[in-house]
Amino acid sequence: MTRADLSEALTVAMDGIRSHKLRSFLTVLGVVIGVTPVILVAAILEGLDRTVGGQLQALGPTTMMITRFPQGMDAFWREEIRQRKYLQPEYAQTIRESCPSVEYAAMIAVRDVFFGQTNEMRRGNEQVNAFFLRGVDSFLASTMPMFQVGRGRFISPFDLEHKRAVAVIGEAIADKVFRFADPVGGQVRLNGLPFEVIGVMKK
Repeated sequence: MTRADLSEALTVAMDGIRSHKLRSFLTVLGVVIGVTPVILVAAILEGLDRTVGGQLQALGPTTMMITRFPQGMDAFWREEIRQRKYLQPEYAQTIRESCPSVEYAAMIAVRDVFFGQTNEMRRGNEQVNAFFLRGVDSFLASTMPMFQVGRGRFISPFDLEHKRAVAVIGEAIADKVFRFADPVGGQVRLNGLPFEVIGVMKK
């Protein structure tokens, strides 16, 4: 194709766009609507991949995770997987006592929207929903480096022994629920029950 042919083709194309402005606009709009969700999903997946990768690197090669479900959400929906018995909190204590080569053993119980569960935290008129709620023991911060407290403190053996209703919350939740107030020592209602905030996680 010569330069003259290219120039003529561009002229014809521009004339077509000018003479059919509405159709041209709708065509461009359709392309944008079709491509934008794909770009957003790809960006979200890439962000999740980087987040998970960073957390796994922080764990190091000597850390092992034992879960009720195998990796991947597809396995969760299989009936034989859903009927598996729940792991019990005392299993971590048994591992600590029975395996001298294990430096730390911690438990995590998760309640989140992926399993059809809902969570709500309230303080006055402020509230947050649809967040990850984890029940943990005092060994978690030592076992998994990504769970580090930026303000306040983490859950202690004393808290567990006396069944104290305490919570360590994320930075984003603290900003939303407490605004400009200091969250450490503050009171919230978690799924309707009163809790004292004793710490805020690092970002």
